[in-house]
Amino acid sequence: MAVSDYINQHYSERIMIPLRKIKLTENVHKKGNYTVKGIPADKMTMIVRDLHNGTYGLVTGWRAYQECRASDEGIGYCLVVKDSRLDFLGKYGETNKKVKNIKIPNGFKRSRISAEKVEKAKENAEIGEFKPITLSRDGFVIDGYSRLVAAKELGITSVPVNHSGWKVSKNDGKLPPKSVKRGESKC
Repeated sequence: MAVSDYINQHYSERIMIPLRKIKLTENVHKKGNYTVKGIPADKMTMIVRDLHNGTYGLVTGWRAYQECRASDEGIGYCLVVKDSRLDFLGKYGETNKKVKNIKIPNGFKRSRISAEKVEKAKENAEIGEFKPITLSRDGFVIDGYSRLVAAKELGITSVPVNHSGWKVSKNDGKLPPKSVKRGESKC
């Protein structure tokens, strides 16, 4: 389940929290430099955890936080969870991984990459829309190779990833069949 699926399932449980009560406790949020796109703040949801001192720590939703900060209201829709960022994202999909640590299967190394796909991925990355790269359990790219190439060309050091249950190293370096390929877990 992805973070967006979690938000959709728990959408009715959202509460309004003043931004002054939301603390940026994670380095990824303190150093983020995404472009704010102008999405209405009421359409975005932050995931926060209760710090038990009248404040909340932002788990995920940095862009939503920035949109709410840019609005006049200074208040945002939040879902409160008990998990840390690492635990929450471990359960619900996206995490960040250093580009240099992502392995490339032989199938991708031998294939010819589409320059158009790489350029589109670069454009999306530059406006803060970087779709996660799907990795196997052992760290190989399964889906999103053009996004990985774009990240390398732009000098991006860390990218969002989702994980699949497939293990490339246990399957003679082969990519999974199409029935497993797009982020499905077959653990």
